[in-house]
Amino acid sequence: MRVPCLALGCLAAASSAVAGVRAADRVQLIRVGLESLGVAQEVTLTSSTPFAAFDPDSHKVLAEWEAGEAAKVRLDAGSLQVGRLSAPALYFSAEGPTLKVVGPSSTREYRGWIQLSIRGSRIWPVNELPLEAYLTGVLPCELGASNPLEALKAQAVAARTYALSRIGDFVKEGCDLVDNTRAQTYRGATAEAERTNEAVRQTANQILIFDGRPISALYATVSGGVTASAREAFGSEVPYLRSVPDVDESGRPFATGAKYFEWEASFTQVQVSDLLQKAGLFTGPVTDLRIDGTTESGRVAAVVVVGPVSDRRIPATSLRAALGVNVLRSTFFTLERTPDGWKLRGRGWGHGVGMCQAGAVGRAKAGQDYKQILAAYYPGAQLITVPGSALTLANRGGITRQKYVGKR
Repeated sequence: MRVPCLALGCLAAASSAVAGVRAADRVQLIRVGLESLGVAQEVTLTSSTPFAAFDPDSHKVLAEWEAGEAAKVRLDAGSLQVGRLSAPALYFSAEGPTLKVVGPSSTREYRGWIQLSIRGSRIWPVNELPLEAYLTGVLPCELGASNPLEALKAQAVAARTYALSRIGDFVKEGCDLVDNTRAQTYRGATAEAERTNEAVRQTANQILIFDGRPISALYATVSGGVTASAREAFGSEVPYLRSVPDVDESGRPFATGAKYFEWEASFTQVQVSDLLQKAGLFTGPVTDLRIDGTTESGRVAAVVVVGPVSDRRIPATSLRAALGVNVLRSTFFTLERTPDGWKLRGRGWGHGVGMCQAGAVGRAKAGQDYKQILAAYYPGAQLITVPGSALTLANRGGITRQKYVGKR
């Protein structure tokens, strides 16, 4: 069996299916913690091609498997055990483009390398691969492949920029990013689609900057016809994250007709009382709810919770968190009293800051290209193409690949 190469250049094979990945990207690698695979004391790896386990520091081959064989790695007595091999951390690489990882919550295929190490009482899998290859596993999860190409290209630039802006936030977890909504949803090669791969290729190494740094390219599912500013949503002024109307020349919202552009949610008095008490926001029965002010984009700023003894003003974002962000989908709502509680009618889903994904789709259908879409949602930001790898602008805080190994 030809042993898979662990030198940095060997990712050419692992990335060959993703055209447009530059040579520099095979050196500049992003590390994604595969948190969505679930908390595991055992992880199984397999591949359609021969693969091997390596020592992370020396790159020495420690064990090999033929195509179709399985490497069952388990946590035992503070070490990773696979067959007769015992080590604190292992790197896995295949001759072919992908490795399949079987976790307790899901099974997926990934490009690049898979590092297994120990975090607390679990095996911690990290996928190490070029940034552009990472994006091919993000885009279909964040904006479906059936959408217009210009919207997908705008999403590719936003996702690439957002990834760069978050690098450094997860150093204590031994990675650059995680694969869930704490960063961006990433599902590896399993999620890839040719149309979203094309959007990544056509925008390769393009990012948005402000004052020479990658911007925090936030985006939300549906804005409801007007985006929110960073100040109203998070309390901090960000020049390129301003509230902007998301409507065409006739005043029609670009996201009209999108799922959750409009929504309703109903709660009984008992439900509201219980949920607010559970969240530590109010004690005792709630007798009334009143909107107390709106933001510059028309979203609810705060709600006064009325009880038999006292009242309390709470931020609308806190109310949303308490009642459930997938039920009270945004703070863009009105309140109506019902016989047993309240009905909330609202628009949009998410914080509403930055690019509205449904609006981007609407803009693309109206003939806007991805540059126009990005300029509309991130006013003042500059679109540039980074020579080589955009990861050169990432804030890793001096952490090297070797220093990641064994991080707790």
